[in-house]
Amino acid sequence: MKTTLFTLFSLLIALVCDSLLAEEIDVNGRFRSPTPGGFPDAWVMHEWSGYKPFPTVKTIPNACDGNTALSITDVLGDDGGAIQTRAKFSARSGSIGRISLLAKGKGLAWATFYRWGEKGQWNGVIVSSPFALSETWQPHVLTIPIDNGHACETRAVTLAIGGKMGAEIQICNLTLDIRPATIVGDNRLPKSWTIFGPVPEDFKPSPAQLQAIPDALGGAKGETVNLISNTLDFAPLAGPGPNRCAWAVGRIEGKYDCEMTVGAGAAGAMQYYLNGEPVFDVSASGNAPSAVEIDNHVKTVRLKQGTNVIAIRIVTGAADSVVKVAGPLDLRGVVRRLQFSQRAFEEDFDGSSVQCSGNPQLIKGHPTPGLLTVTGQGVFRTDAKMAITCPNNIAPLPDKSDENLFAAAGVRVQNLGREPSSRQTATFEIAASDMACRIISSKDEVLTVSVLENNSQLDTLEIPSNCLPADFVFGVNGRGKWTVSIHSLVDSKTTTLSGKRRSPGPSTVEFSYCLLAGNGPAEATLDNLVIGLARQESKTSSTPFRIDLAPQFDPVQAGWKKVFDEPFDGERVDPAKWYFSPDSQRDYAKVHDGLLEIVCNWATPDKTKTKSASLYSNEVFGHGYFEARVKFRQQPGWWSAFWLCTHGPSNPFLDGWEIDIYEDYYMGPKNAGEPPRGILDHNLHVFACGTLRSWNYCSQLPGKVDDWYVIGCKWTPFEVSYYLNGKLIPSEANHSPYNSVTFDPFNHAAGYIPLHAILSGCCGKSGGDPTKGTFPESFFVDYVRIYEYPHDSDPVVRLVRKPDESTYILKPGEELDFEAEVEPSSKSGAKIKQVYLFDSGALLDYRSAPPYRFHVKVTQDYYDGTNFVKPGRAGIRPDWDRGLHAFCVFAQDENGNVGRSESVVRLLRKHGQTGPYRGKPAQVPGAIMLSHYDEGGQGFAYSDGTPGNSASKTFRANEDVDAGETVIGGVSGGEWLKYTVHVNQTAKYTFTLDYGTPSPKQRGPKLMVDCKAVGDFETPAHEFPDWRHTSKAVLRGIPLTAGDHEIVLLMQGSYNLGALQAAAE
Repeated sequence: MKTTLFTLFSLLIALVCDSLLAEEIDVNGRFRSPTPGGFPDAWVMHEWSGYKPFPTVKTIPNACDGNTALSITDVLGDDGGAIQTRAKFSARSGSIGRISLLAKGKGLAWATFYRWGEKGQWNGVIVSSPFALSETWQPHVLTIPIDNGHACETRAVTLAIGGKMGAEIQICNLTLDIRPATIVGDNRLPKSWTIFGPVPEDFKPSPAQLQAIPDALGGAKGETVNLISNTLDFAPLAGPGPNRCAWAVGRIEGKYDCEMTVGAGAAGAMQYYLNGEPVFDVSASGNAPSAVEIDNHVKTVRLKQGTNVIAIRIVTGAADSVVKVAGPLDLRGVVRRLQFSQRAFEEDFDGSSVQCSGNPQLIKGHPTPGLLTVTGQGVFRTDAKMAITCPNNIAPLPDKSDENLFAAAGVRVQNLGREPSSRQTATFEIAASDMACRIISSKDEVLTVSVLENNSQLDTLEIPSNCLPADFVFGVNGRGKWTVSIHSLVDSKTTTLSGKRRSPGPSTVEFSYCLLAGNGPAEATLDNLVIGLARQESKTSSTPFRIDLAPQFDPVQAGWKKVFDEPFDGERVDPAKWYFSPDSQRDYAKVHDGLLEIVCNWATPDKTKTKSASLYSNEVFGHGYFEARVKFRQQPGWWSAFWLCTHGPSNPFLDGWEIDIYEDYYMGPKNAGEPPRGILDHNLHVFACGTLRSWNYCSQLPGKVDDWYVIGCKWTPFEVSYYLNGKLIPSEANHSPYNSVTFDPFNHAAGYIPLHAILSGCCGKSGGDPTKGTFPESFFVDYVRIYEYPHDSDPVVRLVRKPDESTYILKPGEELDFEAEVEPSSKSGAKIKQVYLFDSGALLDYRSAPPYRFHVKVTQDYYDGTNFVKPGRAGIRPDWDRGLHAFCVFAQDENGNVGRSESVVRLLRKHGQTGPYRGKPAQVPGAIMLSHYDEGGQGFAYSDGTPGNSASKTFRANEDVDAGETVIGGVSGGEWLKYTVHVNQTAKYTFTLDYGTPSPKQRGPKLMVDCKAVGDFETPAHEFPDWRHTSKAVLRGIPLTAGDHEIVLLMQGSYNLGALQAAAE
């Protein structure tokens, strides 16, 4: 393949190379012409009417370094002008076209493909890829995915090059290659499936039964379920446990005959049919011992025009009852990344000396542009060849039973030459006995990654060099598999190259590194040499975004402003900075000797329960860095915590979420007499529409349990990462693509509401059995410091179109339109990369170019395709069709800075018949008993997040509101109550709410009349530690006309409620 040129700013190049290499296609990219200056061979004018009058097209000899250039000028058509190749080139849906060229000129140029069918019929145009022109020659690389068209299956393409009206274009040295499709098609699997179970294991349906969705199968009636995260769970119908048989049937509508690649995986036996024909037949062991993934089994099948039926039979395995299924779009999103699970050797270059050979120059540097943290790095140089050896570099091959475990060596390549002028041809090698992975750099902007066995090449791929810095991990395993995982720090994308050995290898692997010079001295700046065991994990998130994970972080060096400093140098807890939680034992929080001591002791004479104290900061803080120096506890029966939260959060865009920087449930010994475990737990808890979604990591202390540690949290718009002693905490979790304790908005959730900083002694059996503890015990805090994240470089986001503001109520089936206007930061001028629409912390959709318009359908089908319904670790699928929805548009620029719009909040209520309590509307003026909310049930007359009435066994006992005759208790944010009232006289009214709460700084209930929000009650905390509802909150000047009205009370905090008085003014 000829070398290609990449621009330094070309972050749009997809890092999606695989082992099937593209071949360069001759498109006369040198622009030969029968006559000097004439029209180039192999190209023709694009004669679409929108391009009339057609532009002037000619060739210019010796235009660029002696090469002929194509010239397109006089572009006067309303839609511009273009030329296209005369020949058609073989391609299918799933192929990737890559166009490389040098260009200069004025205005905007573009390239695209025109699709053609098998019989030569035109099949539509692929969205063009634009590139801006400048006065000097600049290289451009355009990567364009090829898909099926509107009329038929794509079998060929032609290349078109053109420009917008007024463009003046010169192009030189154009090359085209098309990577063949390994995953074919662009059809989606059905969202709705019918499951039949349990079914006798020996039941064999007829071919006709597998070509339709029957009412019953094998004596079992069908039940409709939704495909969630590519997963169907058979347990609810087949029954729990192994050896249970069931069937799932789904329907795909084909616009025309076409090929489609499908994938599936199951824990037990599986048979997969399309239109009655077998596709996969998996034995009873399923994928054991591998994890169930959507690409455990992959095959390309052919769909017919019209209705196609997929039927899947499963016999559940001992470990699981799920089947994972995928279509081509899902399969293209799969990323396999090697992540270290055990480390035999590690060199981070942070010290004054190193463990490896090579005598590197030790420097401090930023891992990637825009990342303010400075890390240690090693600069290696050689004129010929430099071996870099490390201790503990020999590892046995992992057992063959685990195909996803590899003996591996990794390195972070910061650069292969710090200055562009010094980047000569160089090779960095990771050797694994008789195998090697070579990273080859040359003067152009391409890196070639090559894998060899006994110096014979097995496979190769090309990636842009501007993906550096990147982490390269090369692994081999006991099954003869090898894999290279390349994770770029620039855009967080992962590229993988994998294959099998040609011959058996040694039983142990000796790892080493090597730097080889080419036509001049070679230089490599490296970090994080690691040797050990690595596990290959599947990550399928493909939403483009950027976060800069800092291996070390110092907010002072980063220039973040300190906004809170608590050194605990007084004699008691400072009430100007802190207040106690309502259930705190206040004398258990002591300040002495420059420390805060939080004590836990017995709460009952029988020594079965404990008590302690919690401190909340008076102030709330938004994005920033939060750190505390602490000494942990060890006794069972309680745990300490440093966390961020509000009181009773219900929605991350309204009243916040919970960031648990640490909880030390697992700090002490598991059993008496054993050593302390030294394990921390880190959580993110997000509520929306009454459902809790949570994700967690665990981490191991690097030292003794009774040492002092500085634990911190960096919270930015798109990142929540945790640090210990200034270093990013390593961890792994199946919900995350990271090997650190990191949450983001796309794998987890987004949030921006300011939160309290909280130090807690937490009592209960989550910390172990208190009867096995020895008390009193304390944990200590030396200081708490909070630094503010600088928002001065954020892009500006304004909503120029949003839903009608005349109503606060949203109903299923409605449609909403949003449009954002986004301006780059006036400080940085950085270009906007992506704009995202979120609902209550969950991603709905995104755009990569203006106009930034979003259309939301408040329907099951729409929300099923979004992150909103993805469950957390509890596996509970959030309800989309009730509760508060808070919409917000975020924008991220090329530097990673994020801006956002205001939130648009709506209360979603289901359709349904409701009526006043016992058929009698409450009379206004007068008292509205809040326990007398309308009749009609959950989601129609009320919304409550907890099942059952815990307040009464006799009053409204079969409903979910915690209601007695005179009080509503257990209220949480996002819940609501509806009342039908009759107003006897037109007037302005004063509403007085009886309430009680010991929790300060909460938002009071929102009052709505006939779907319009009319005001928020203010509900300051009372001085009592309990929840008596004797306080009054008042709203004045609410206009009501005579007649029947609907009143809704929307909760925005936690309180007990009595009556609502309405008096005419």
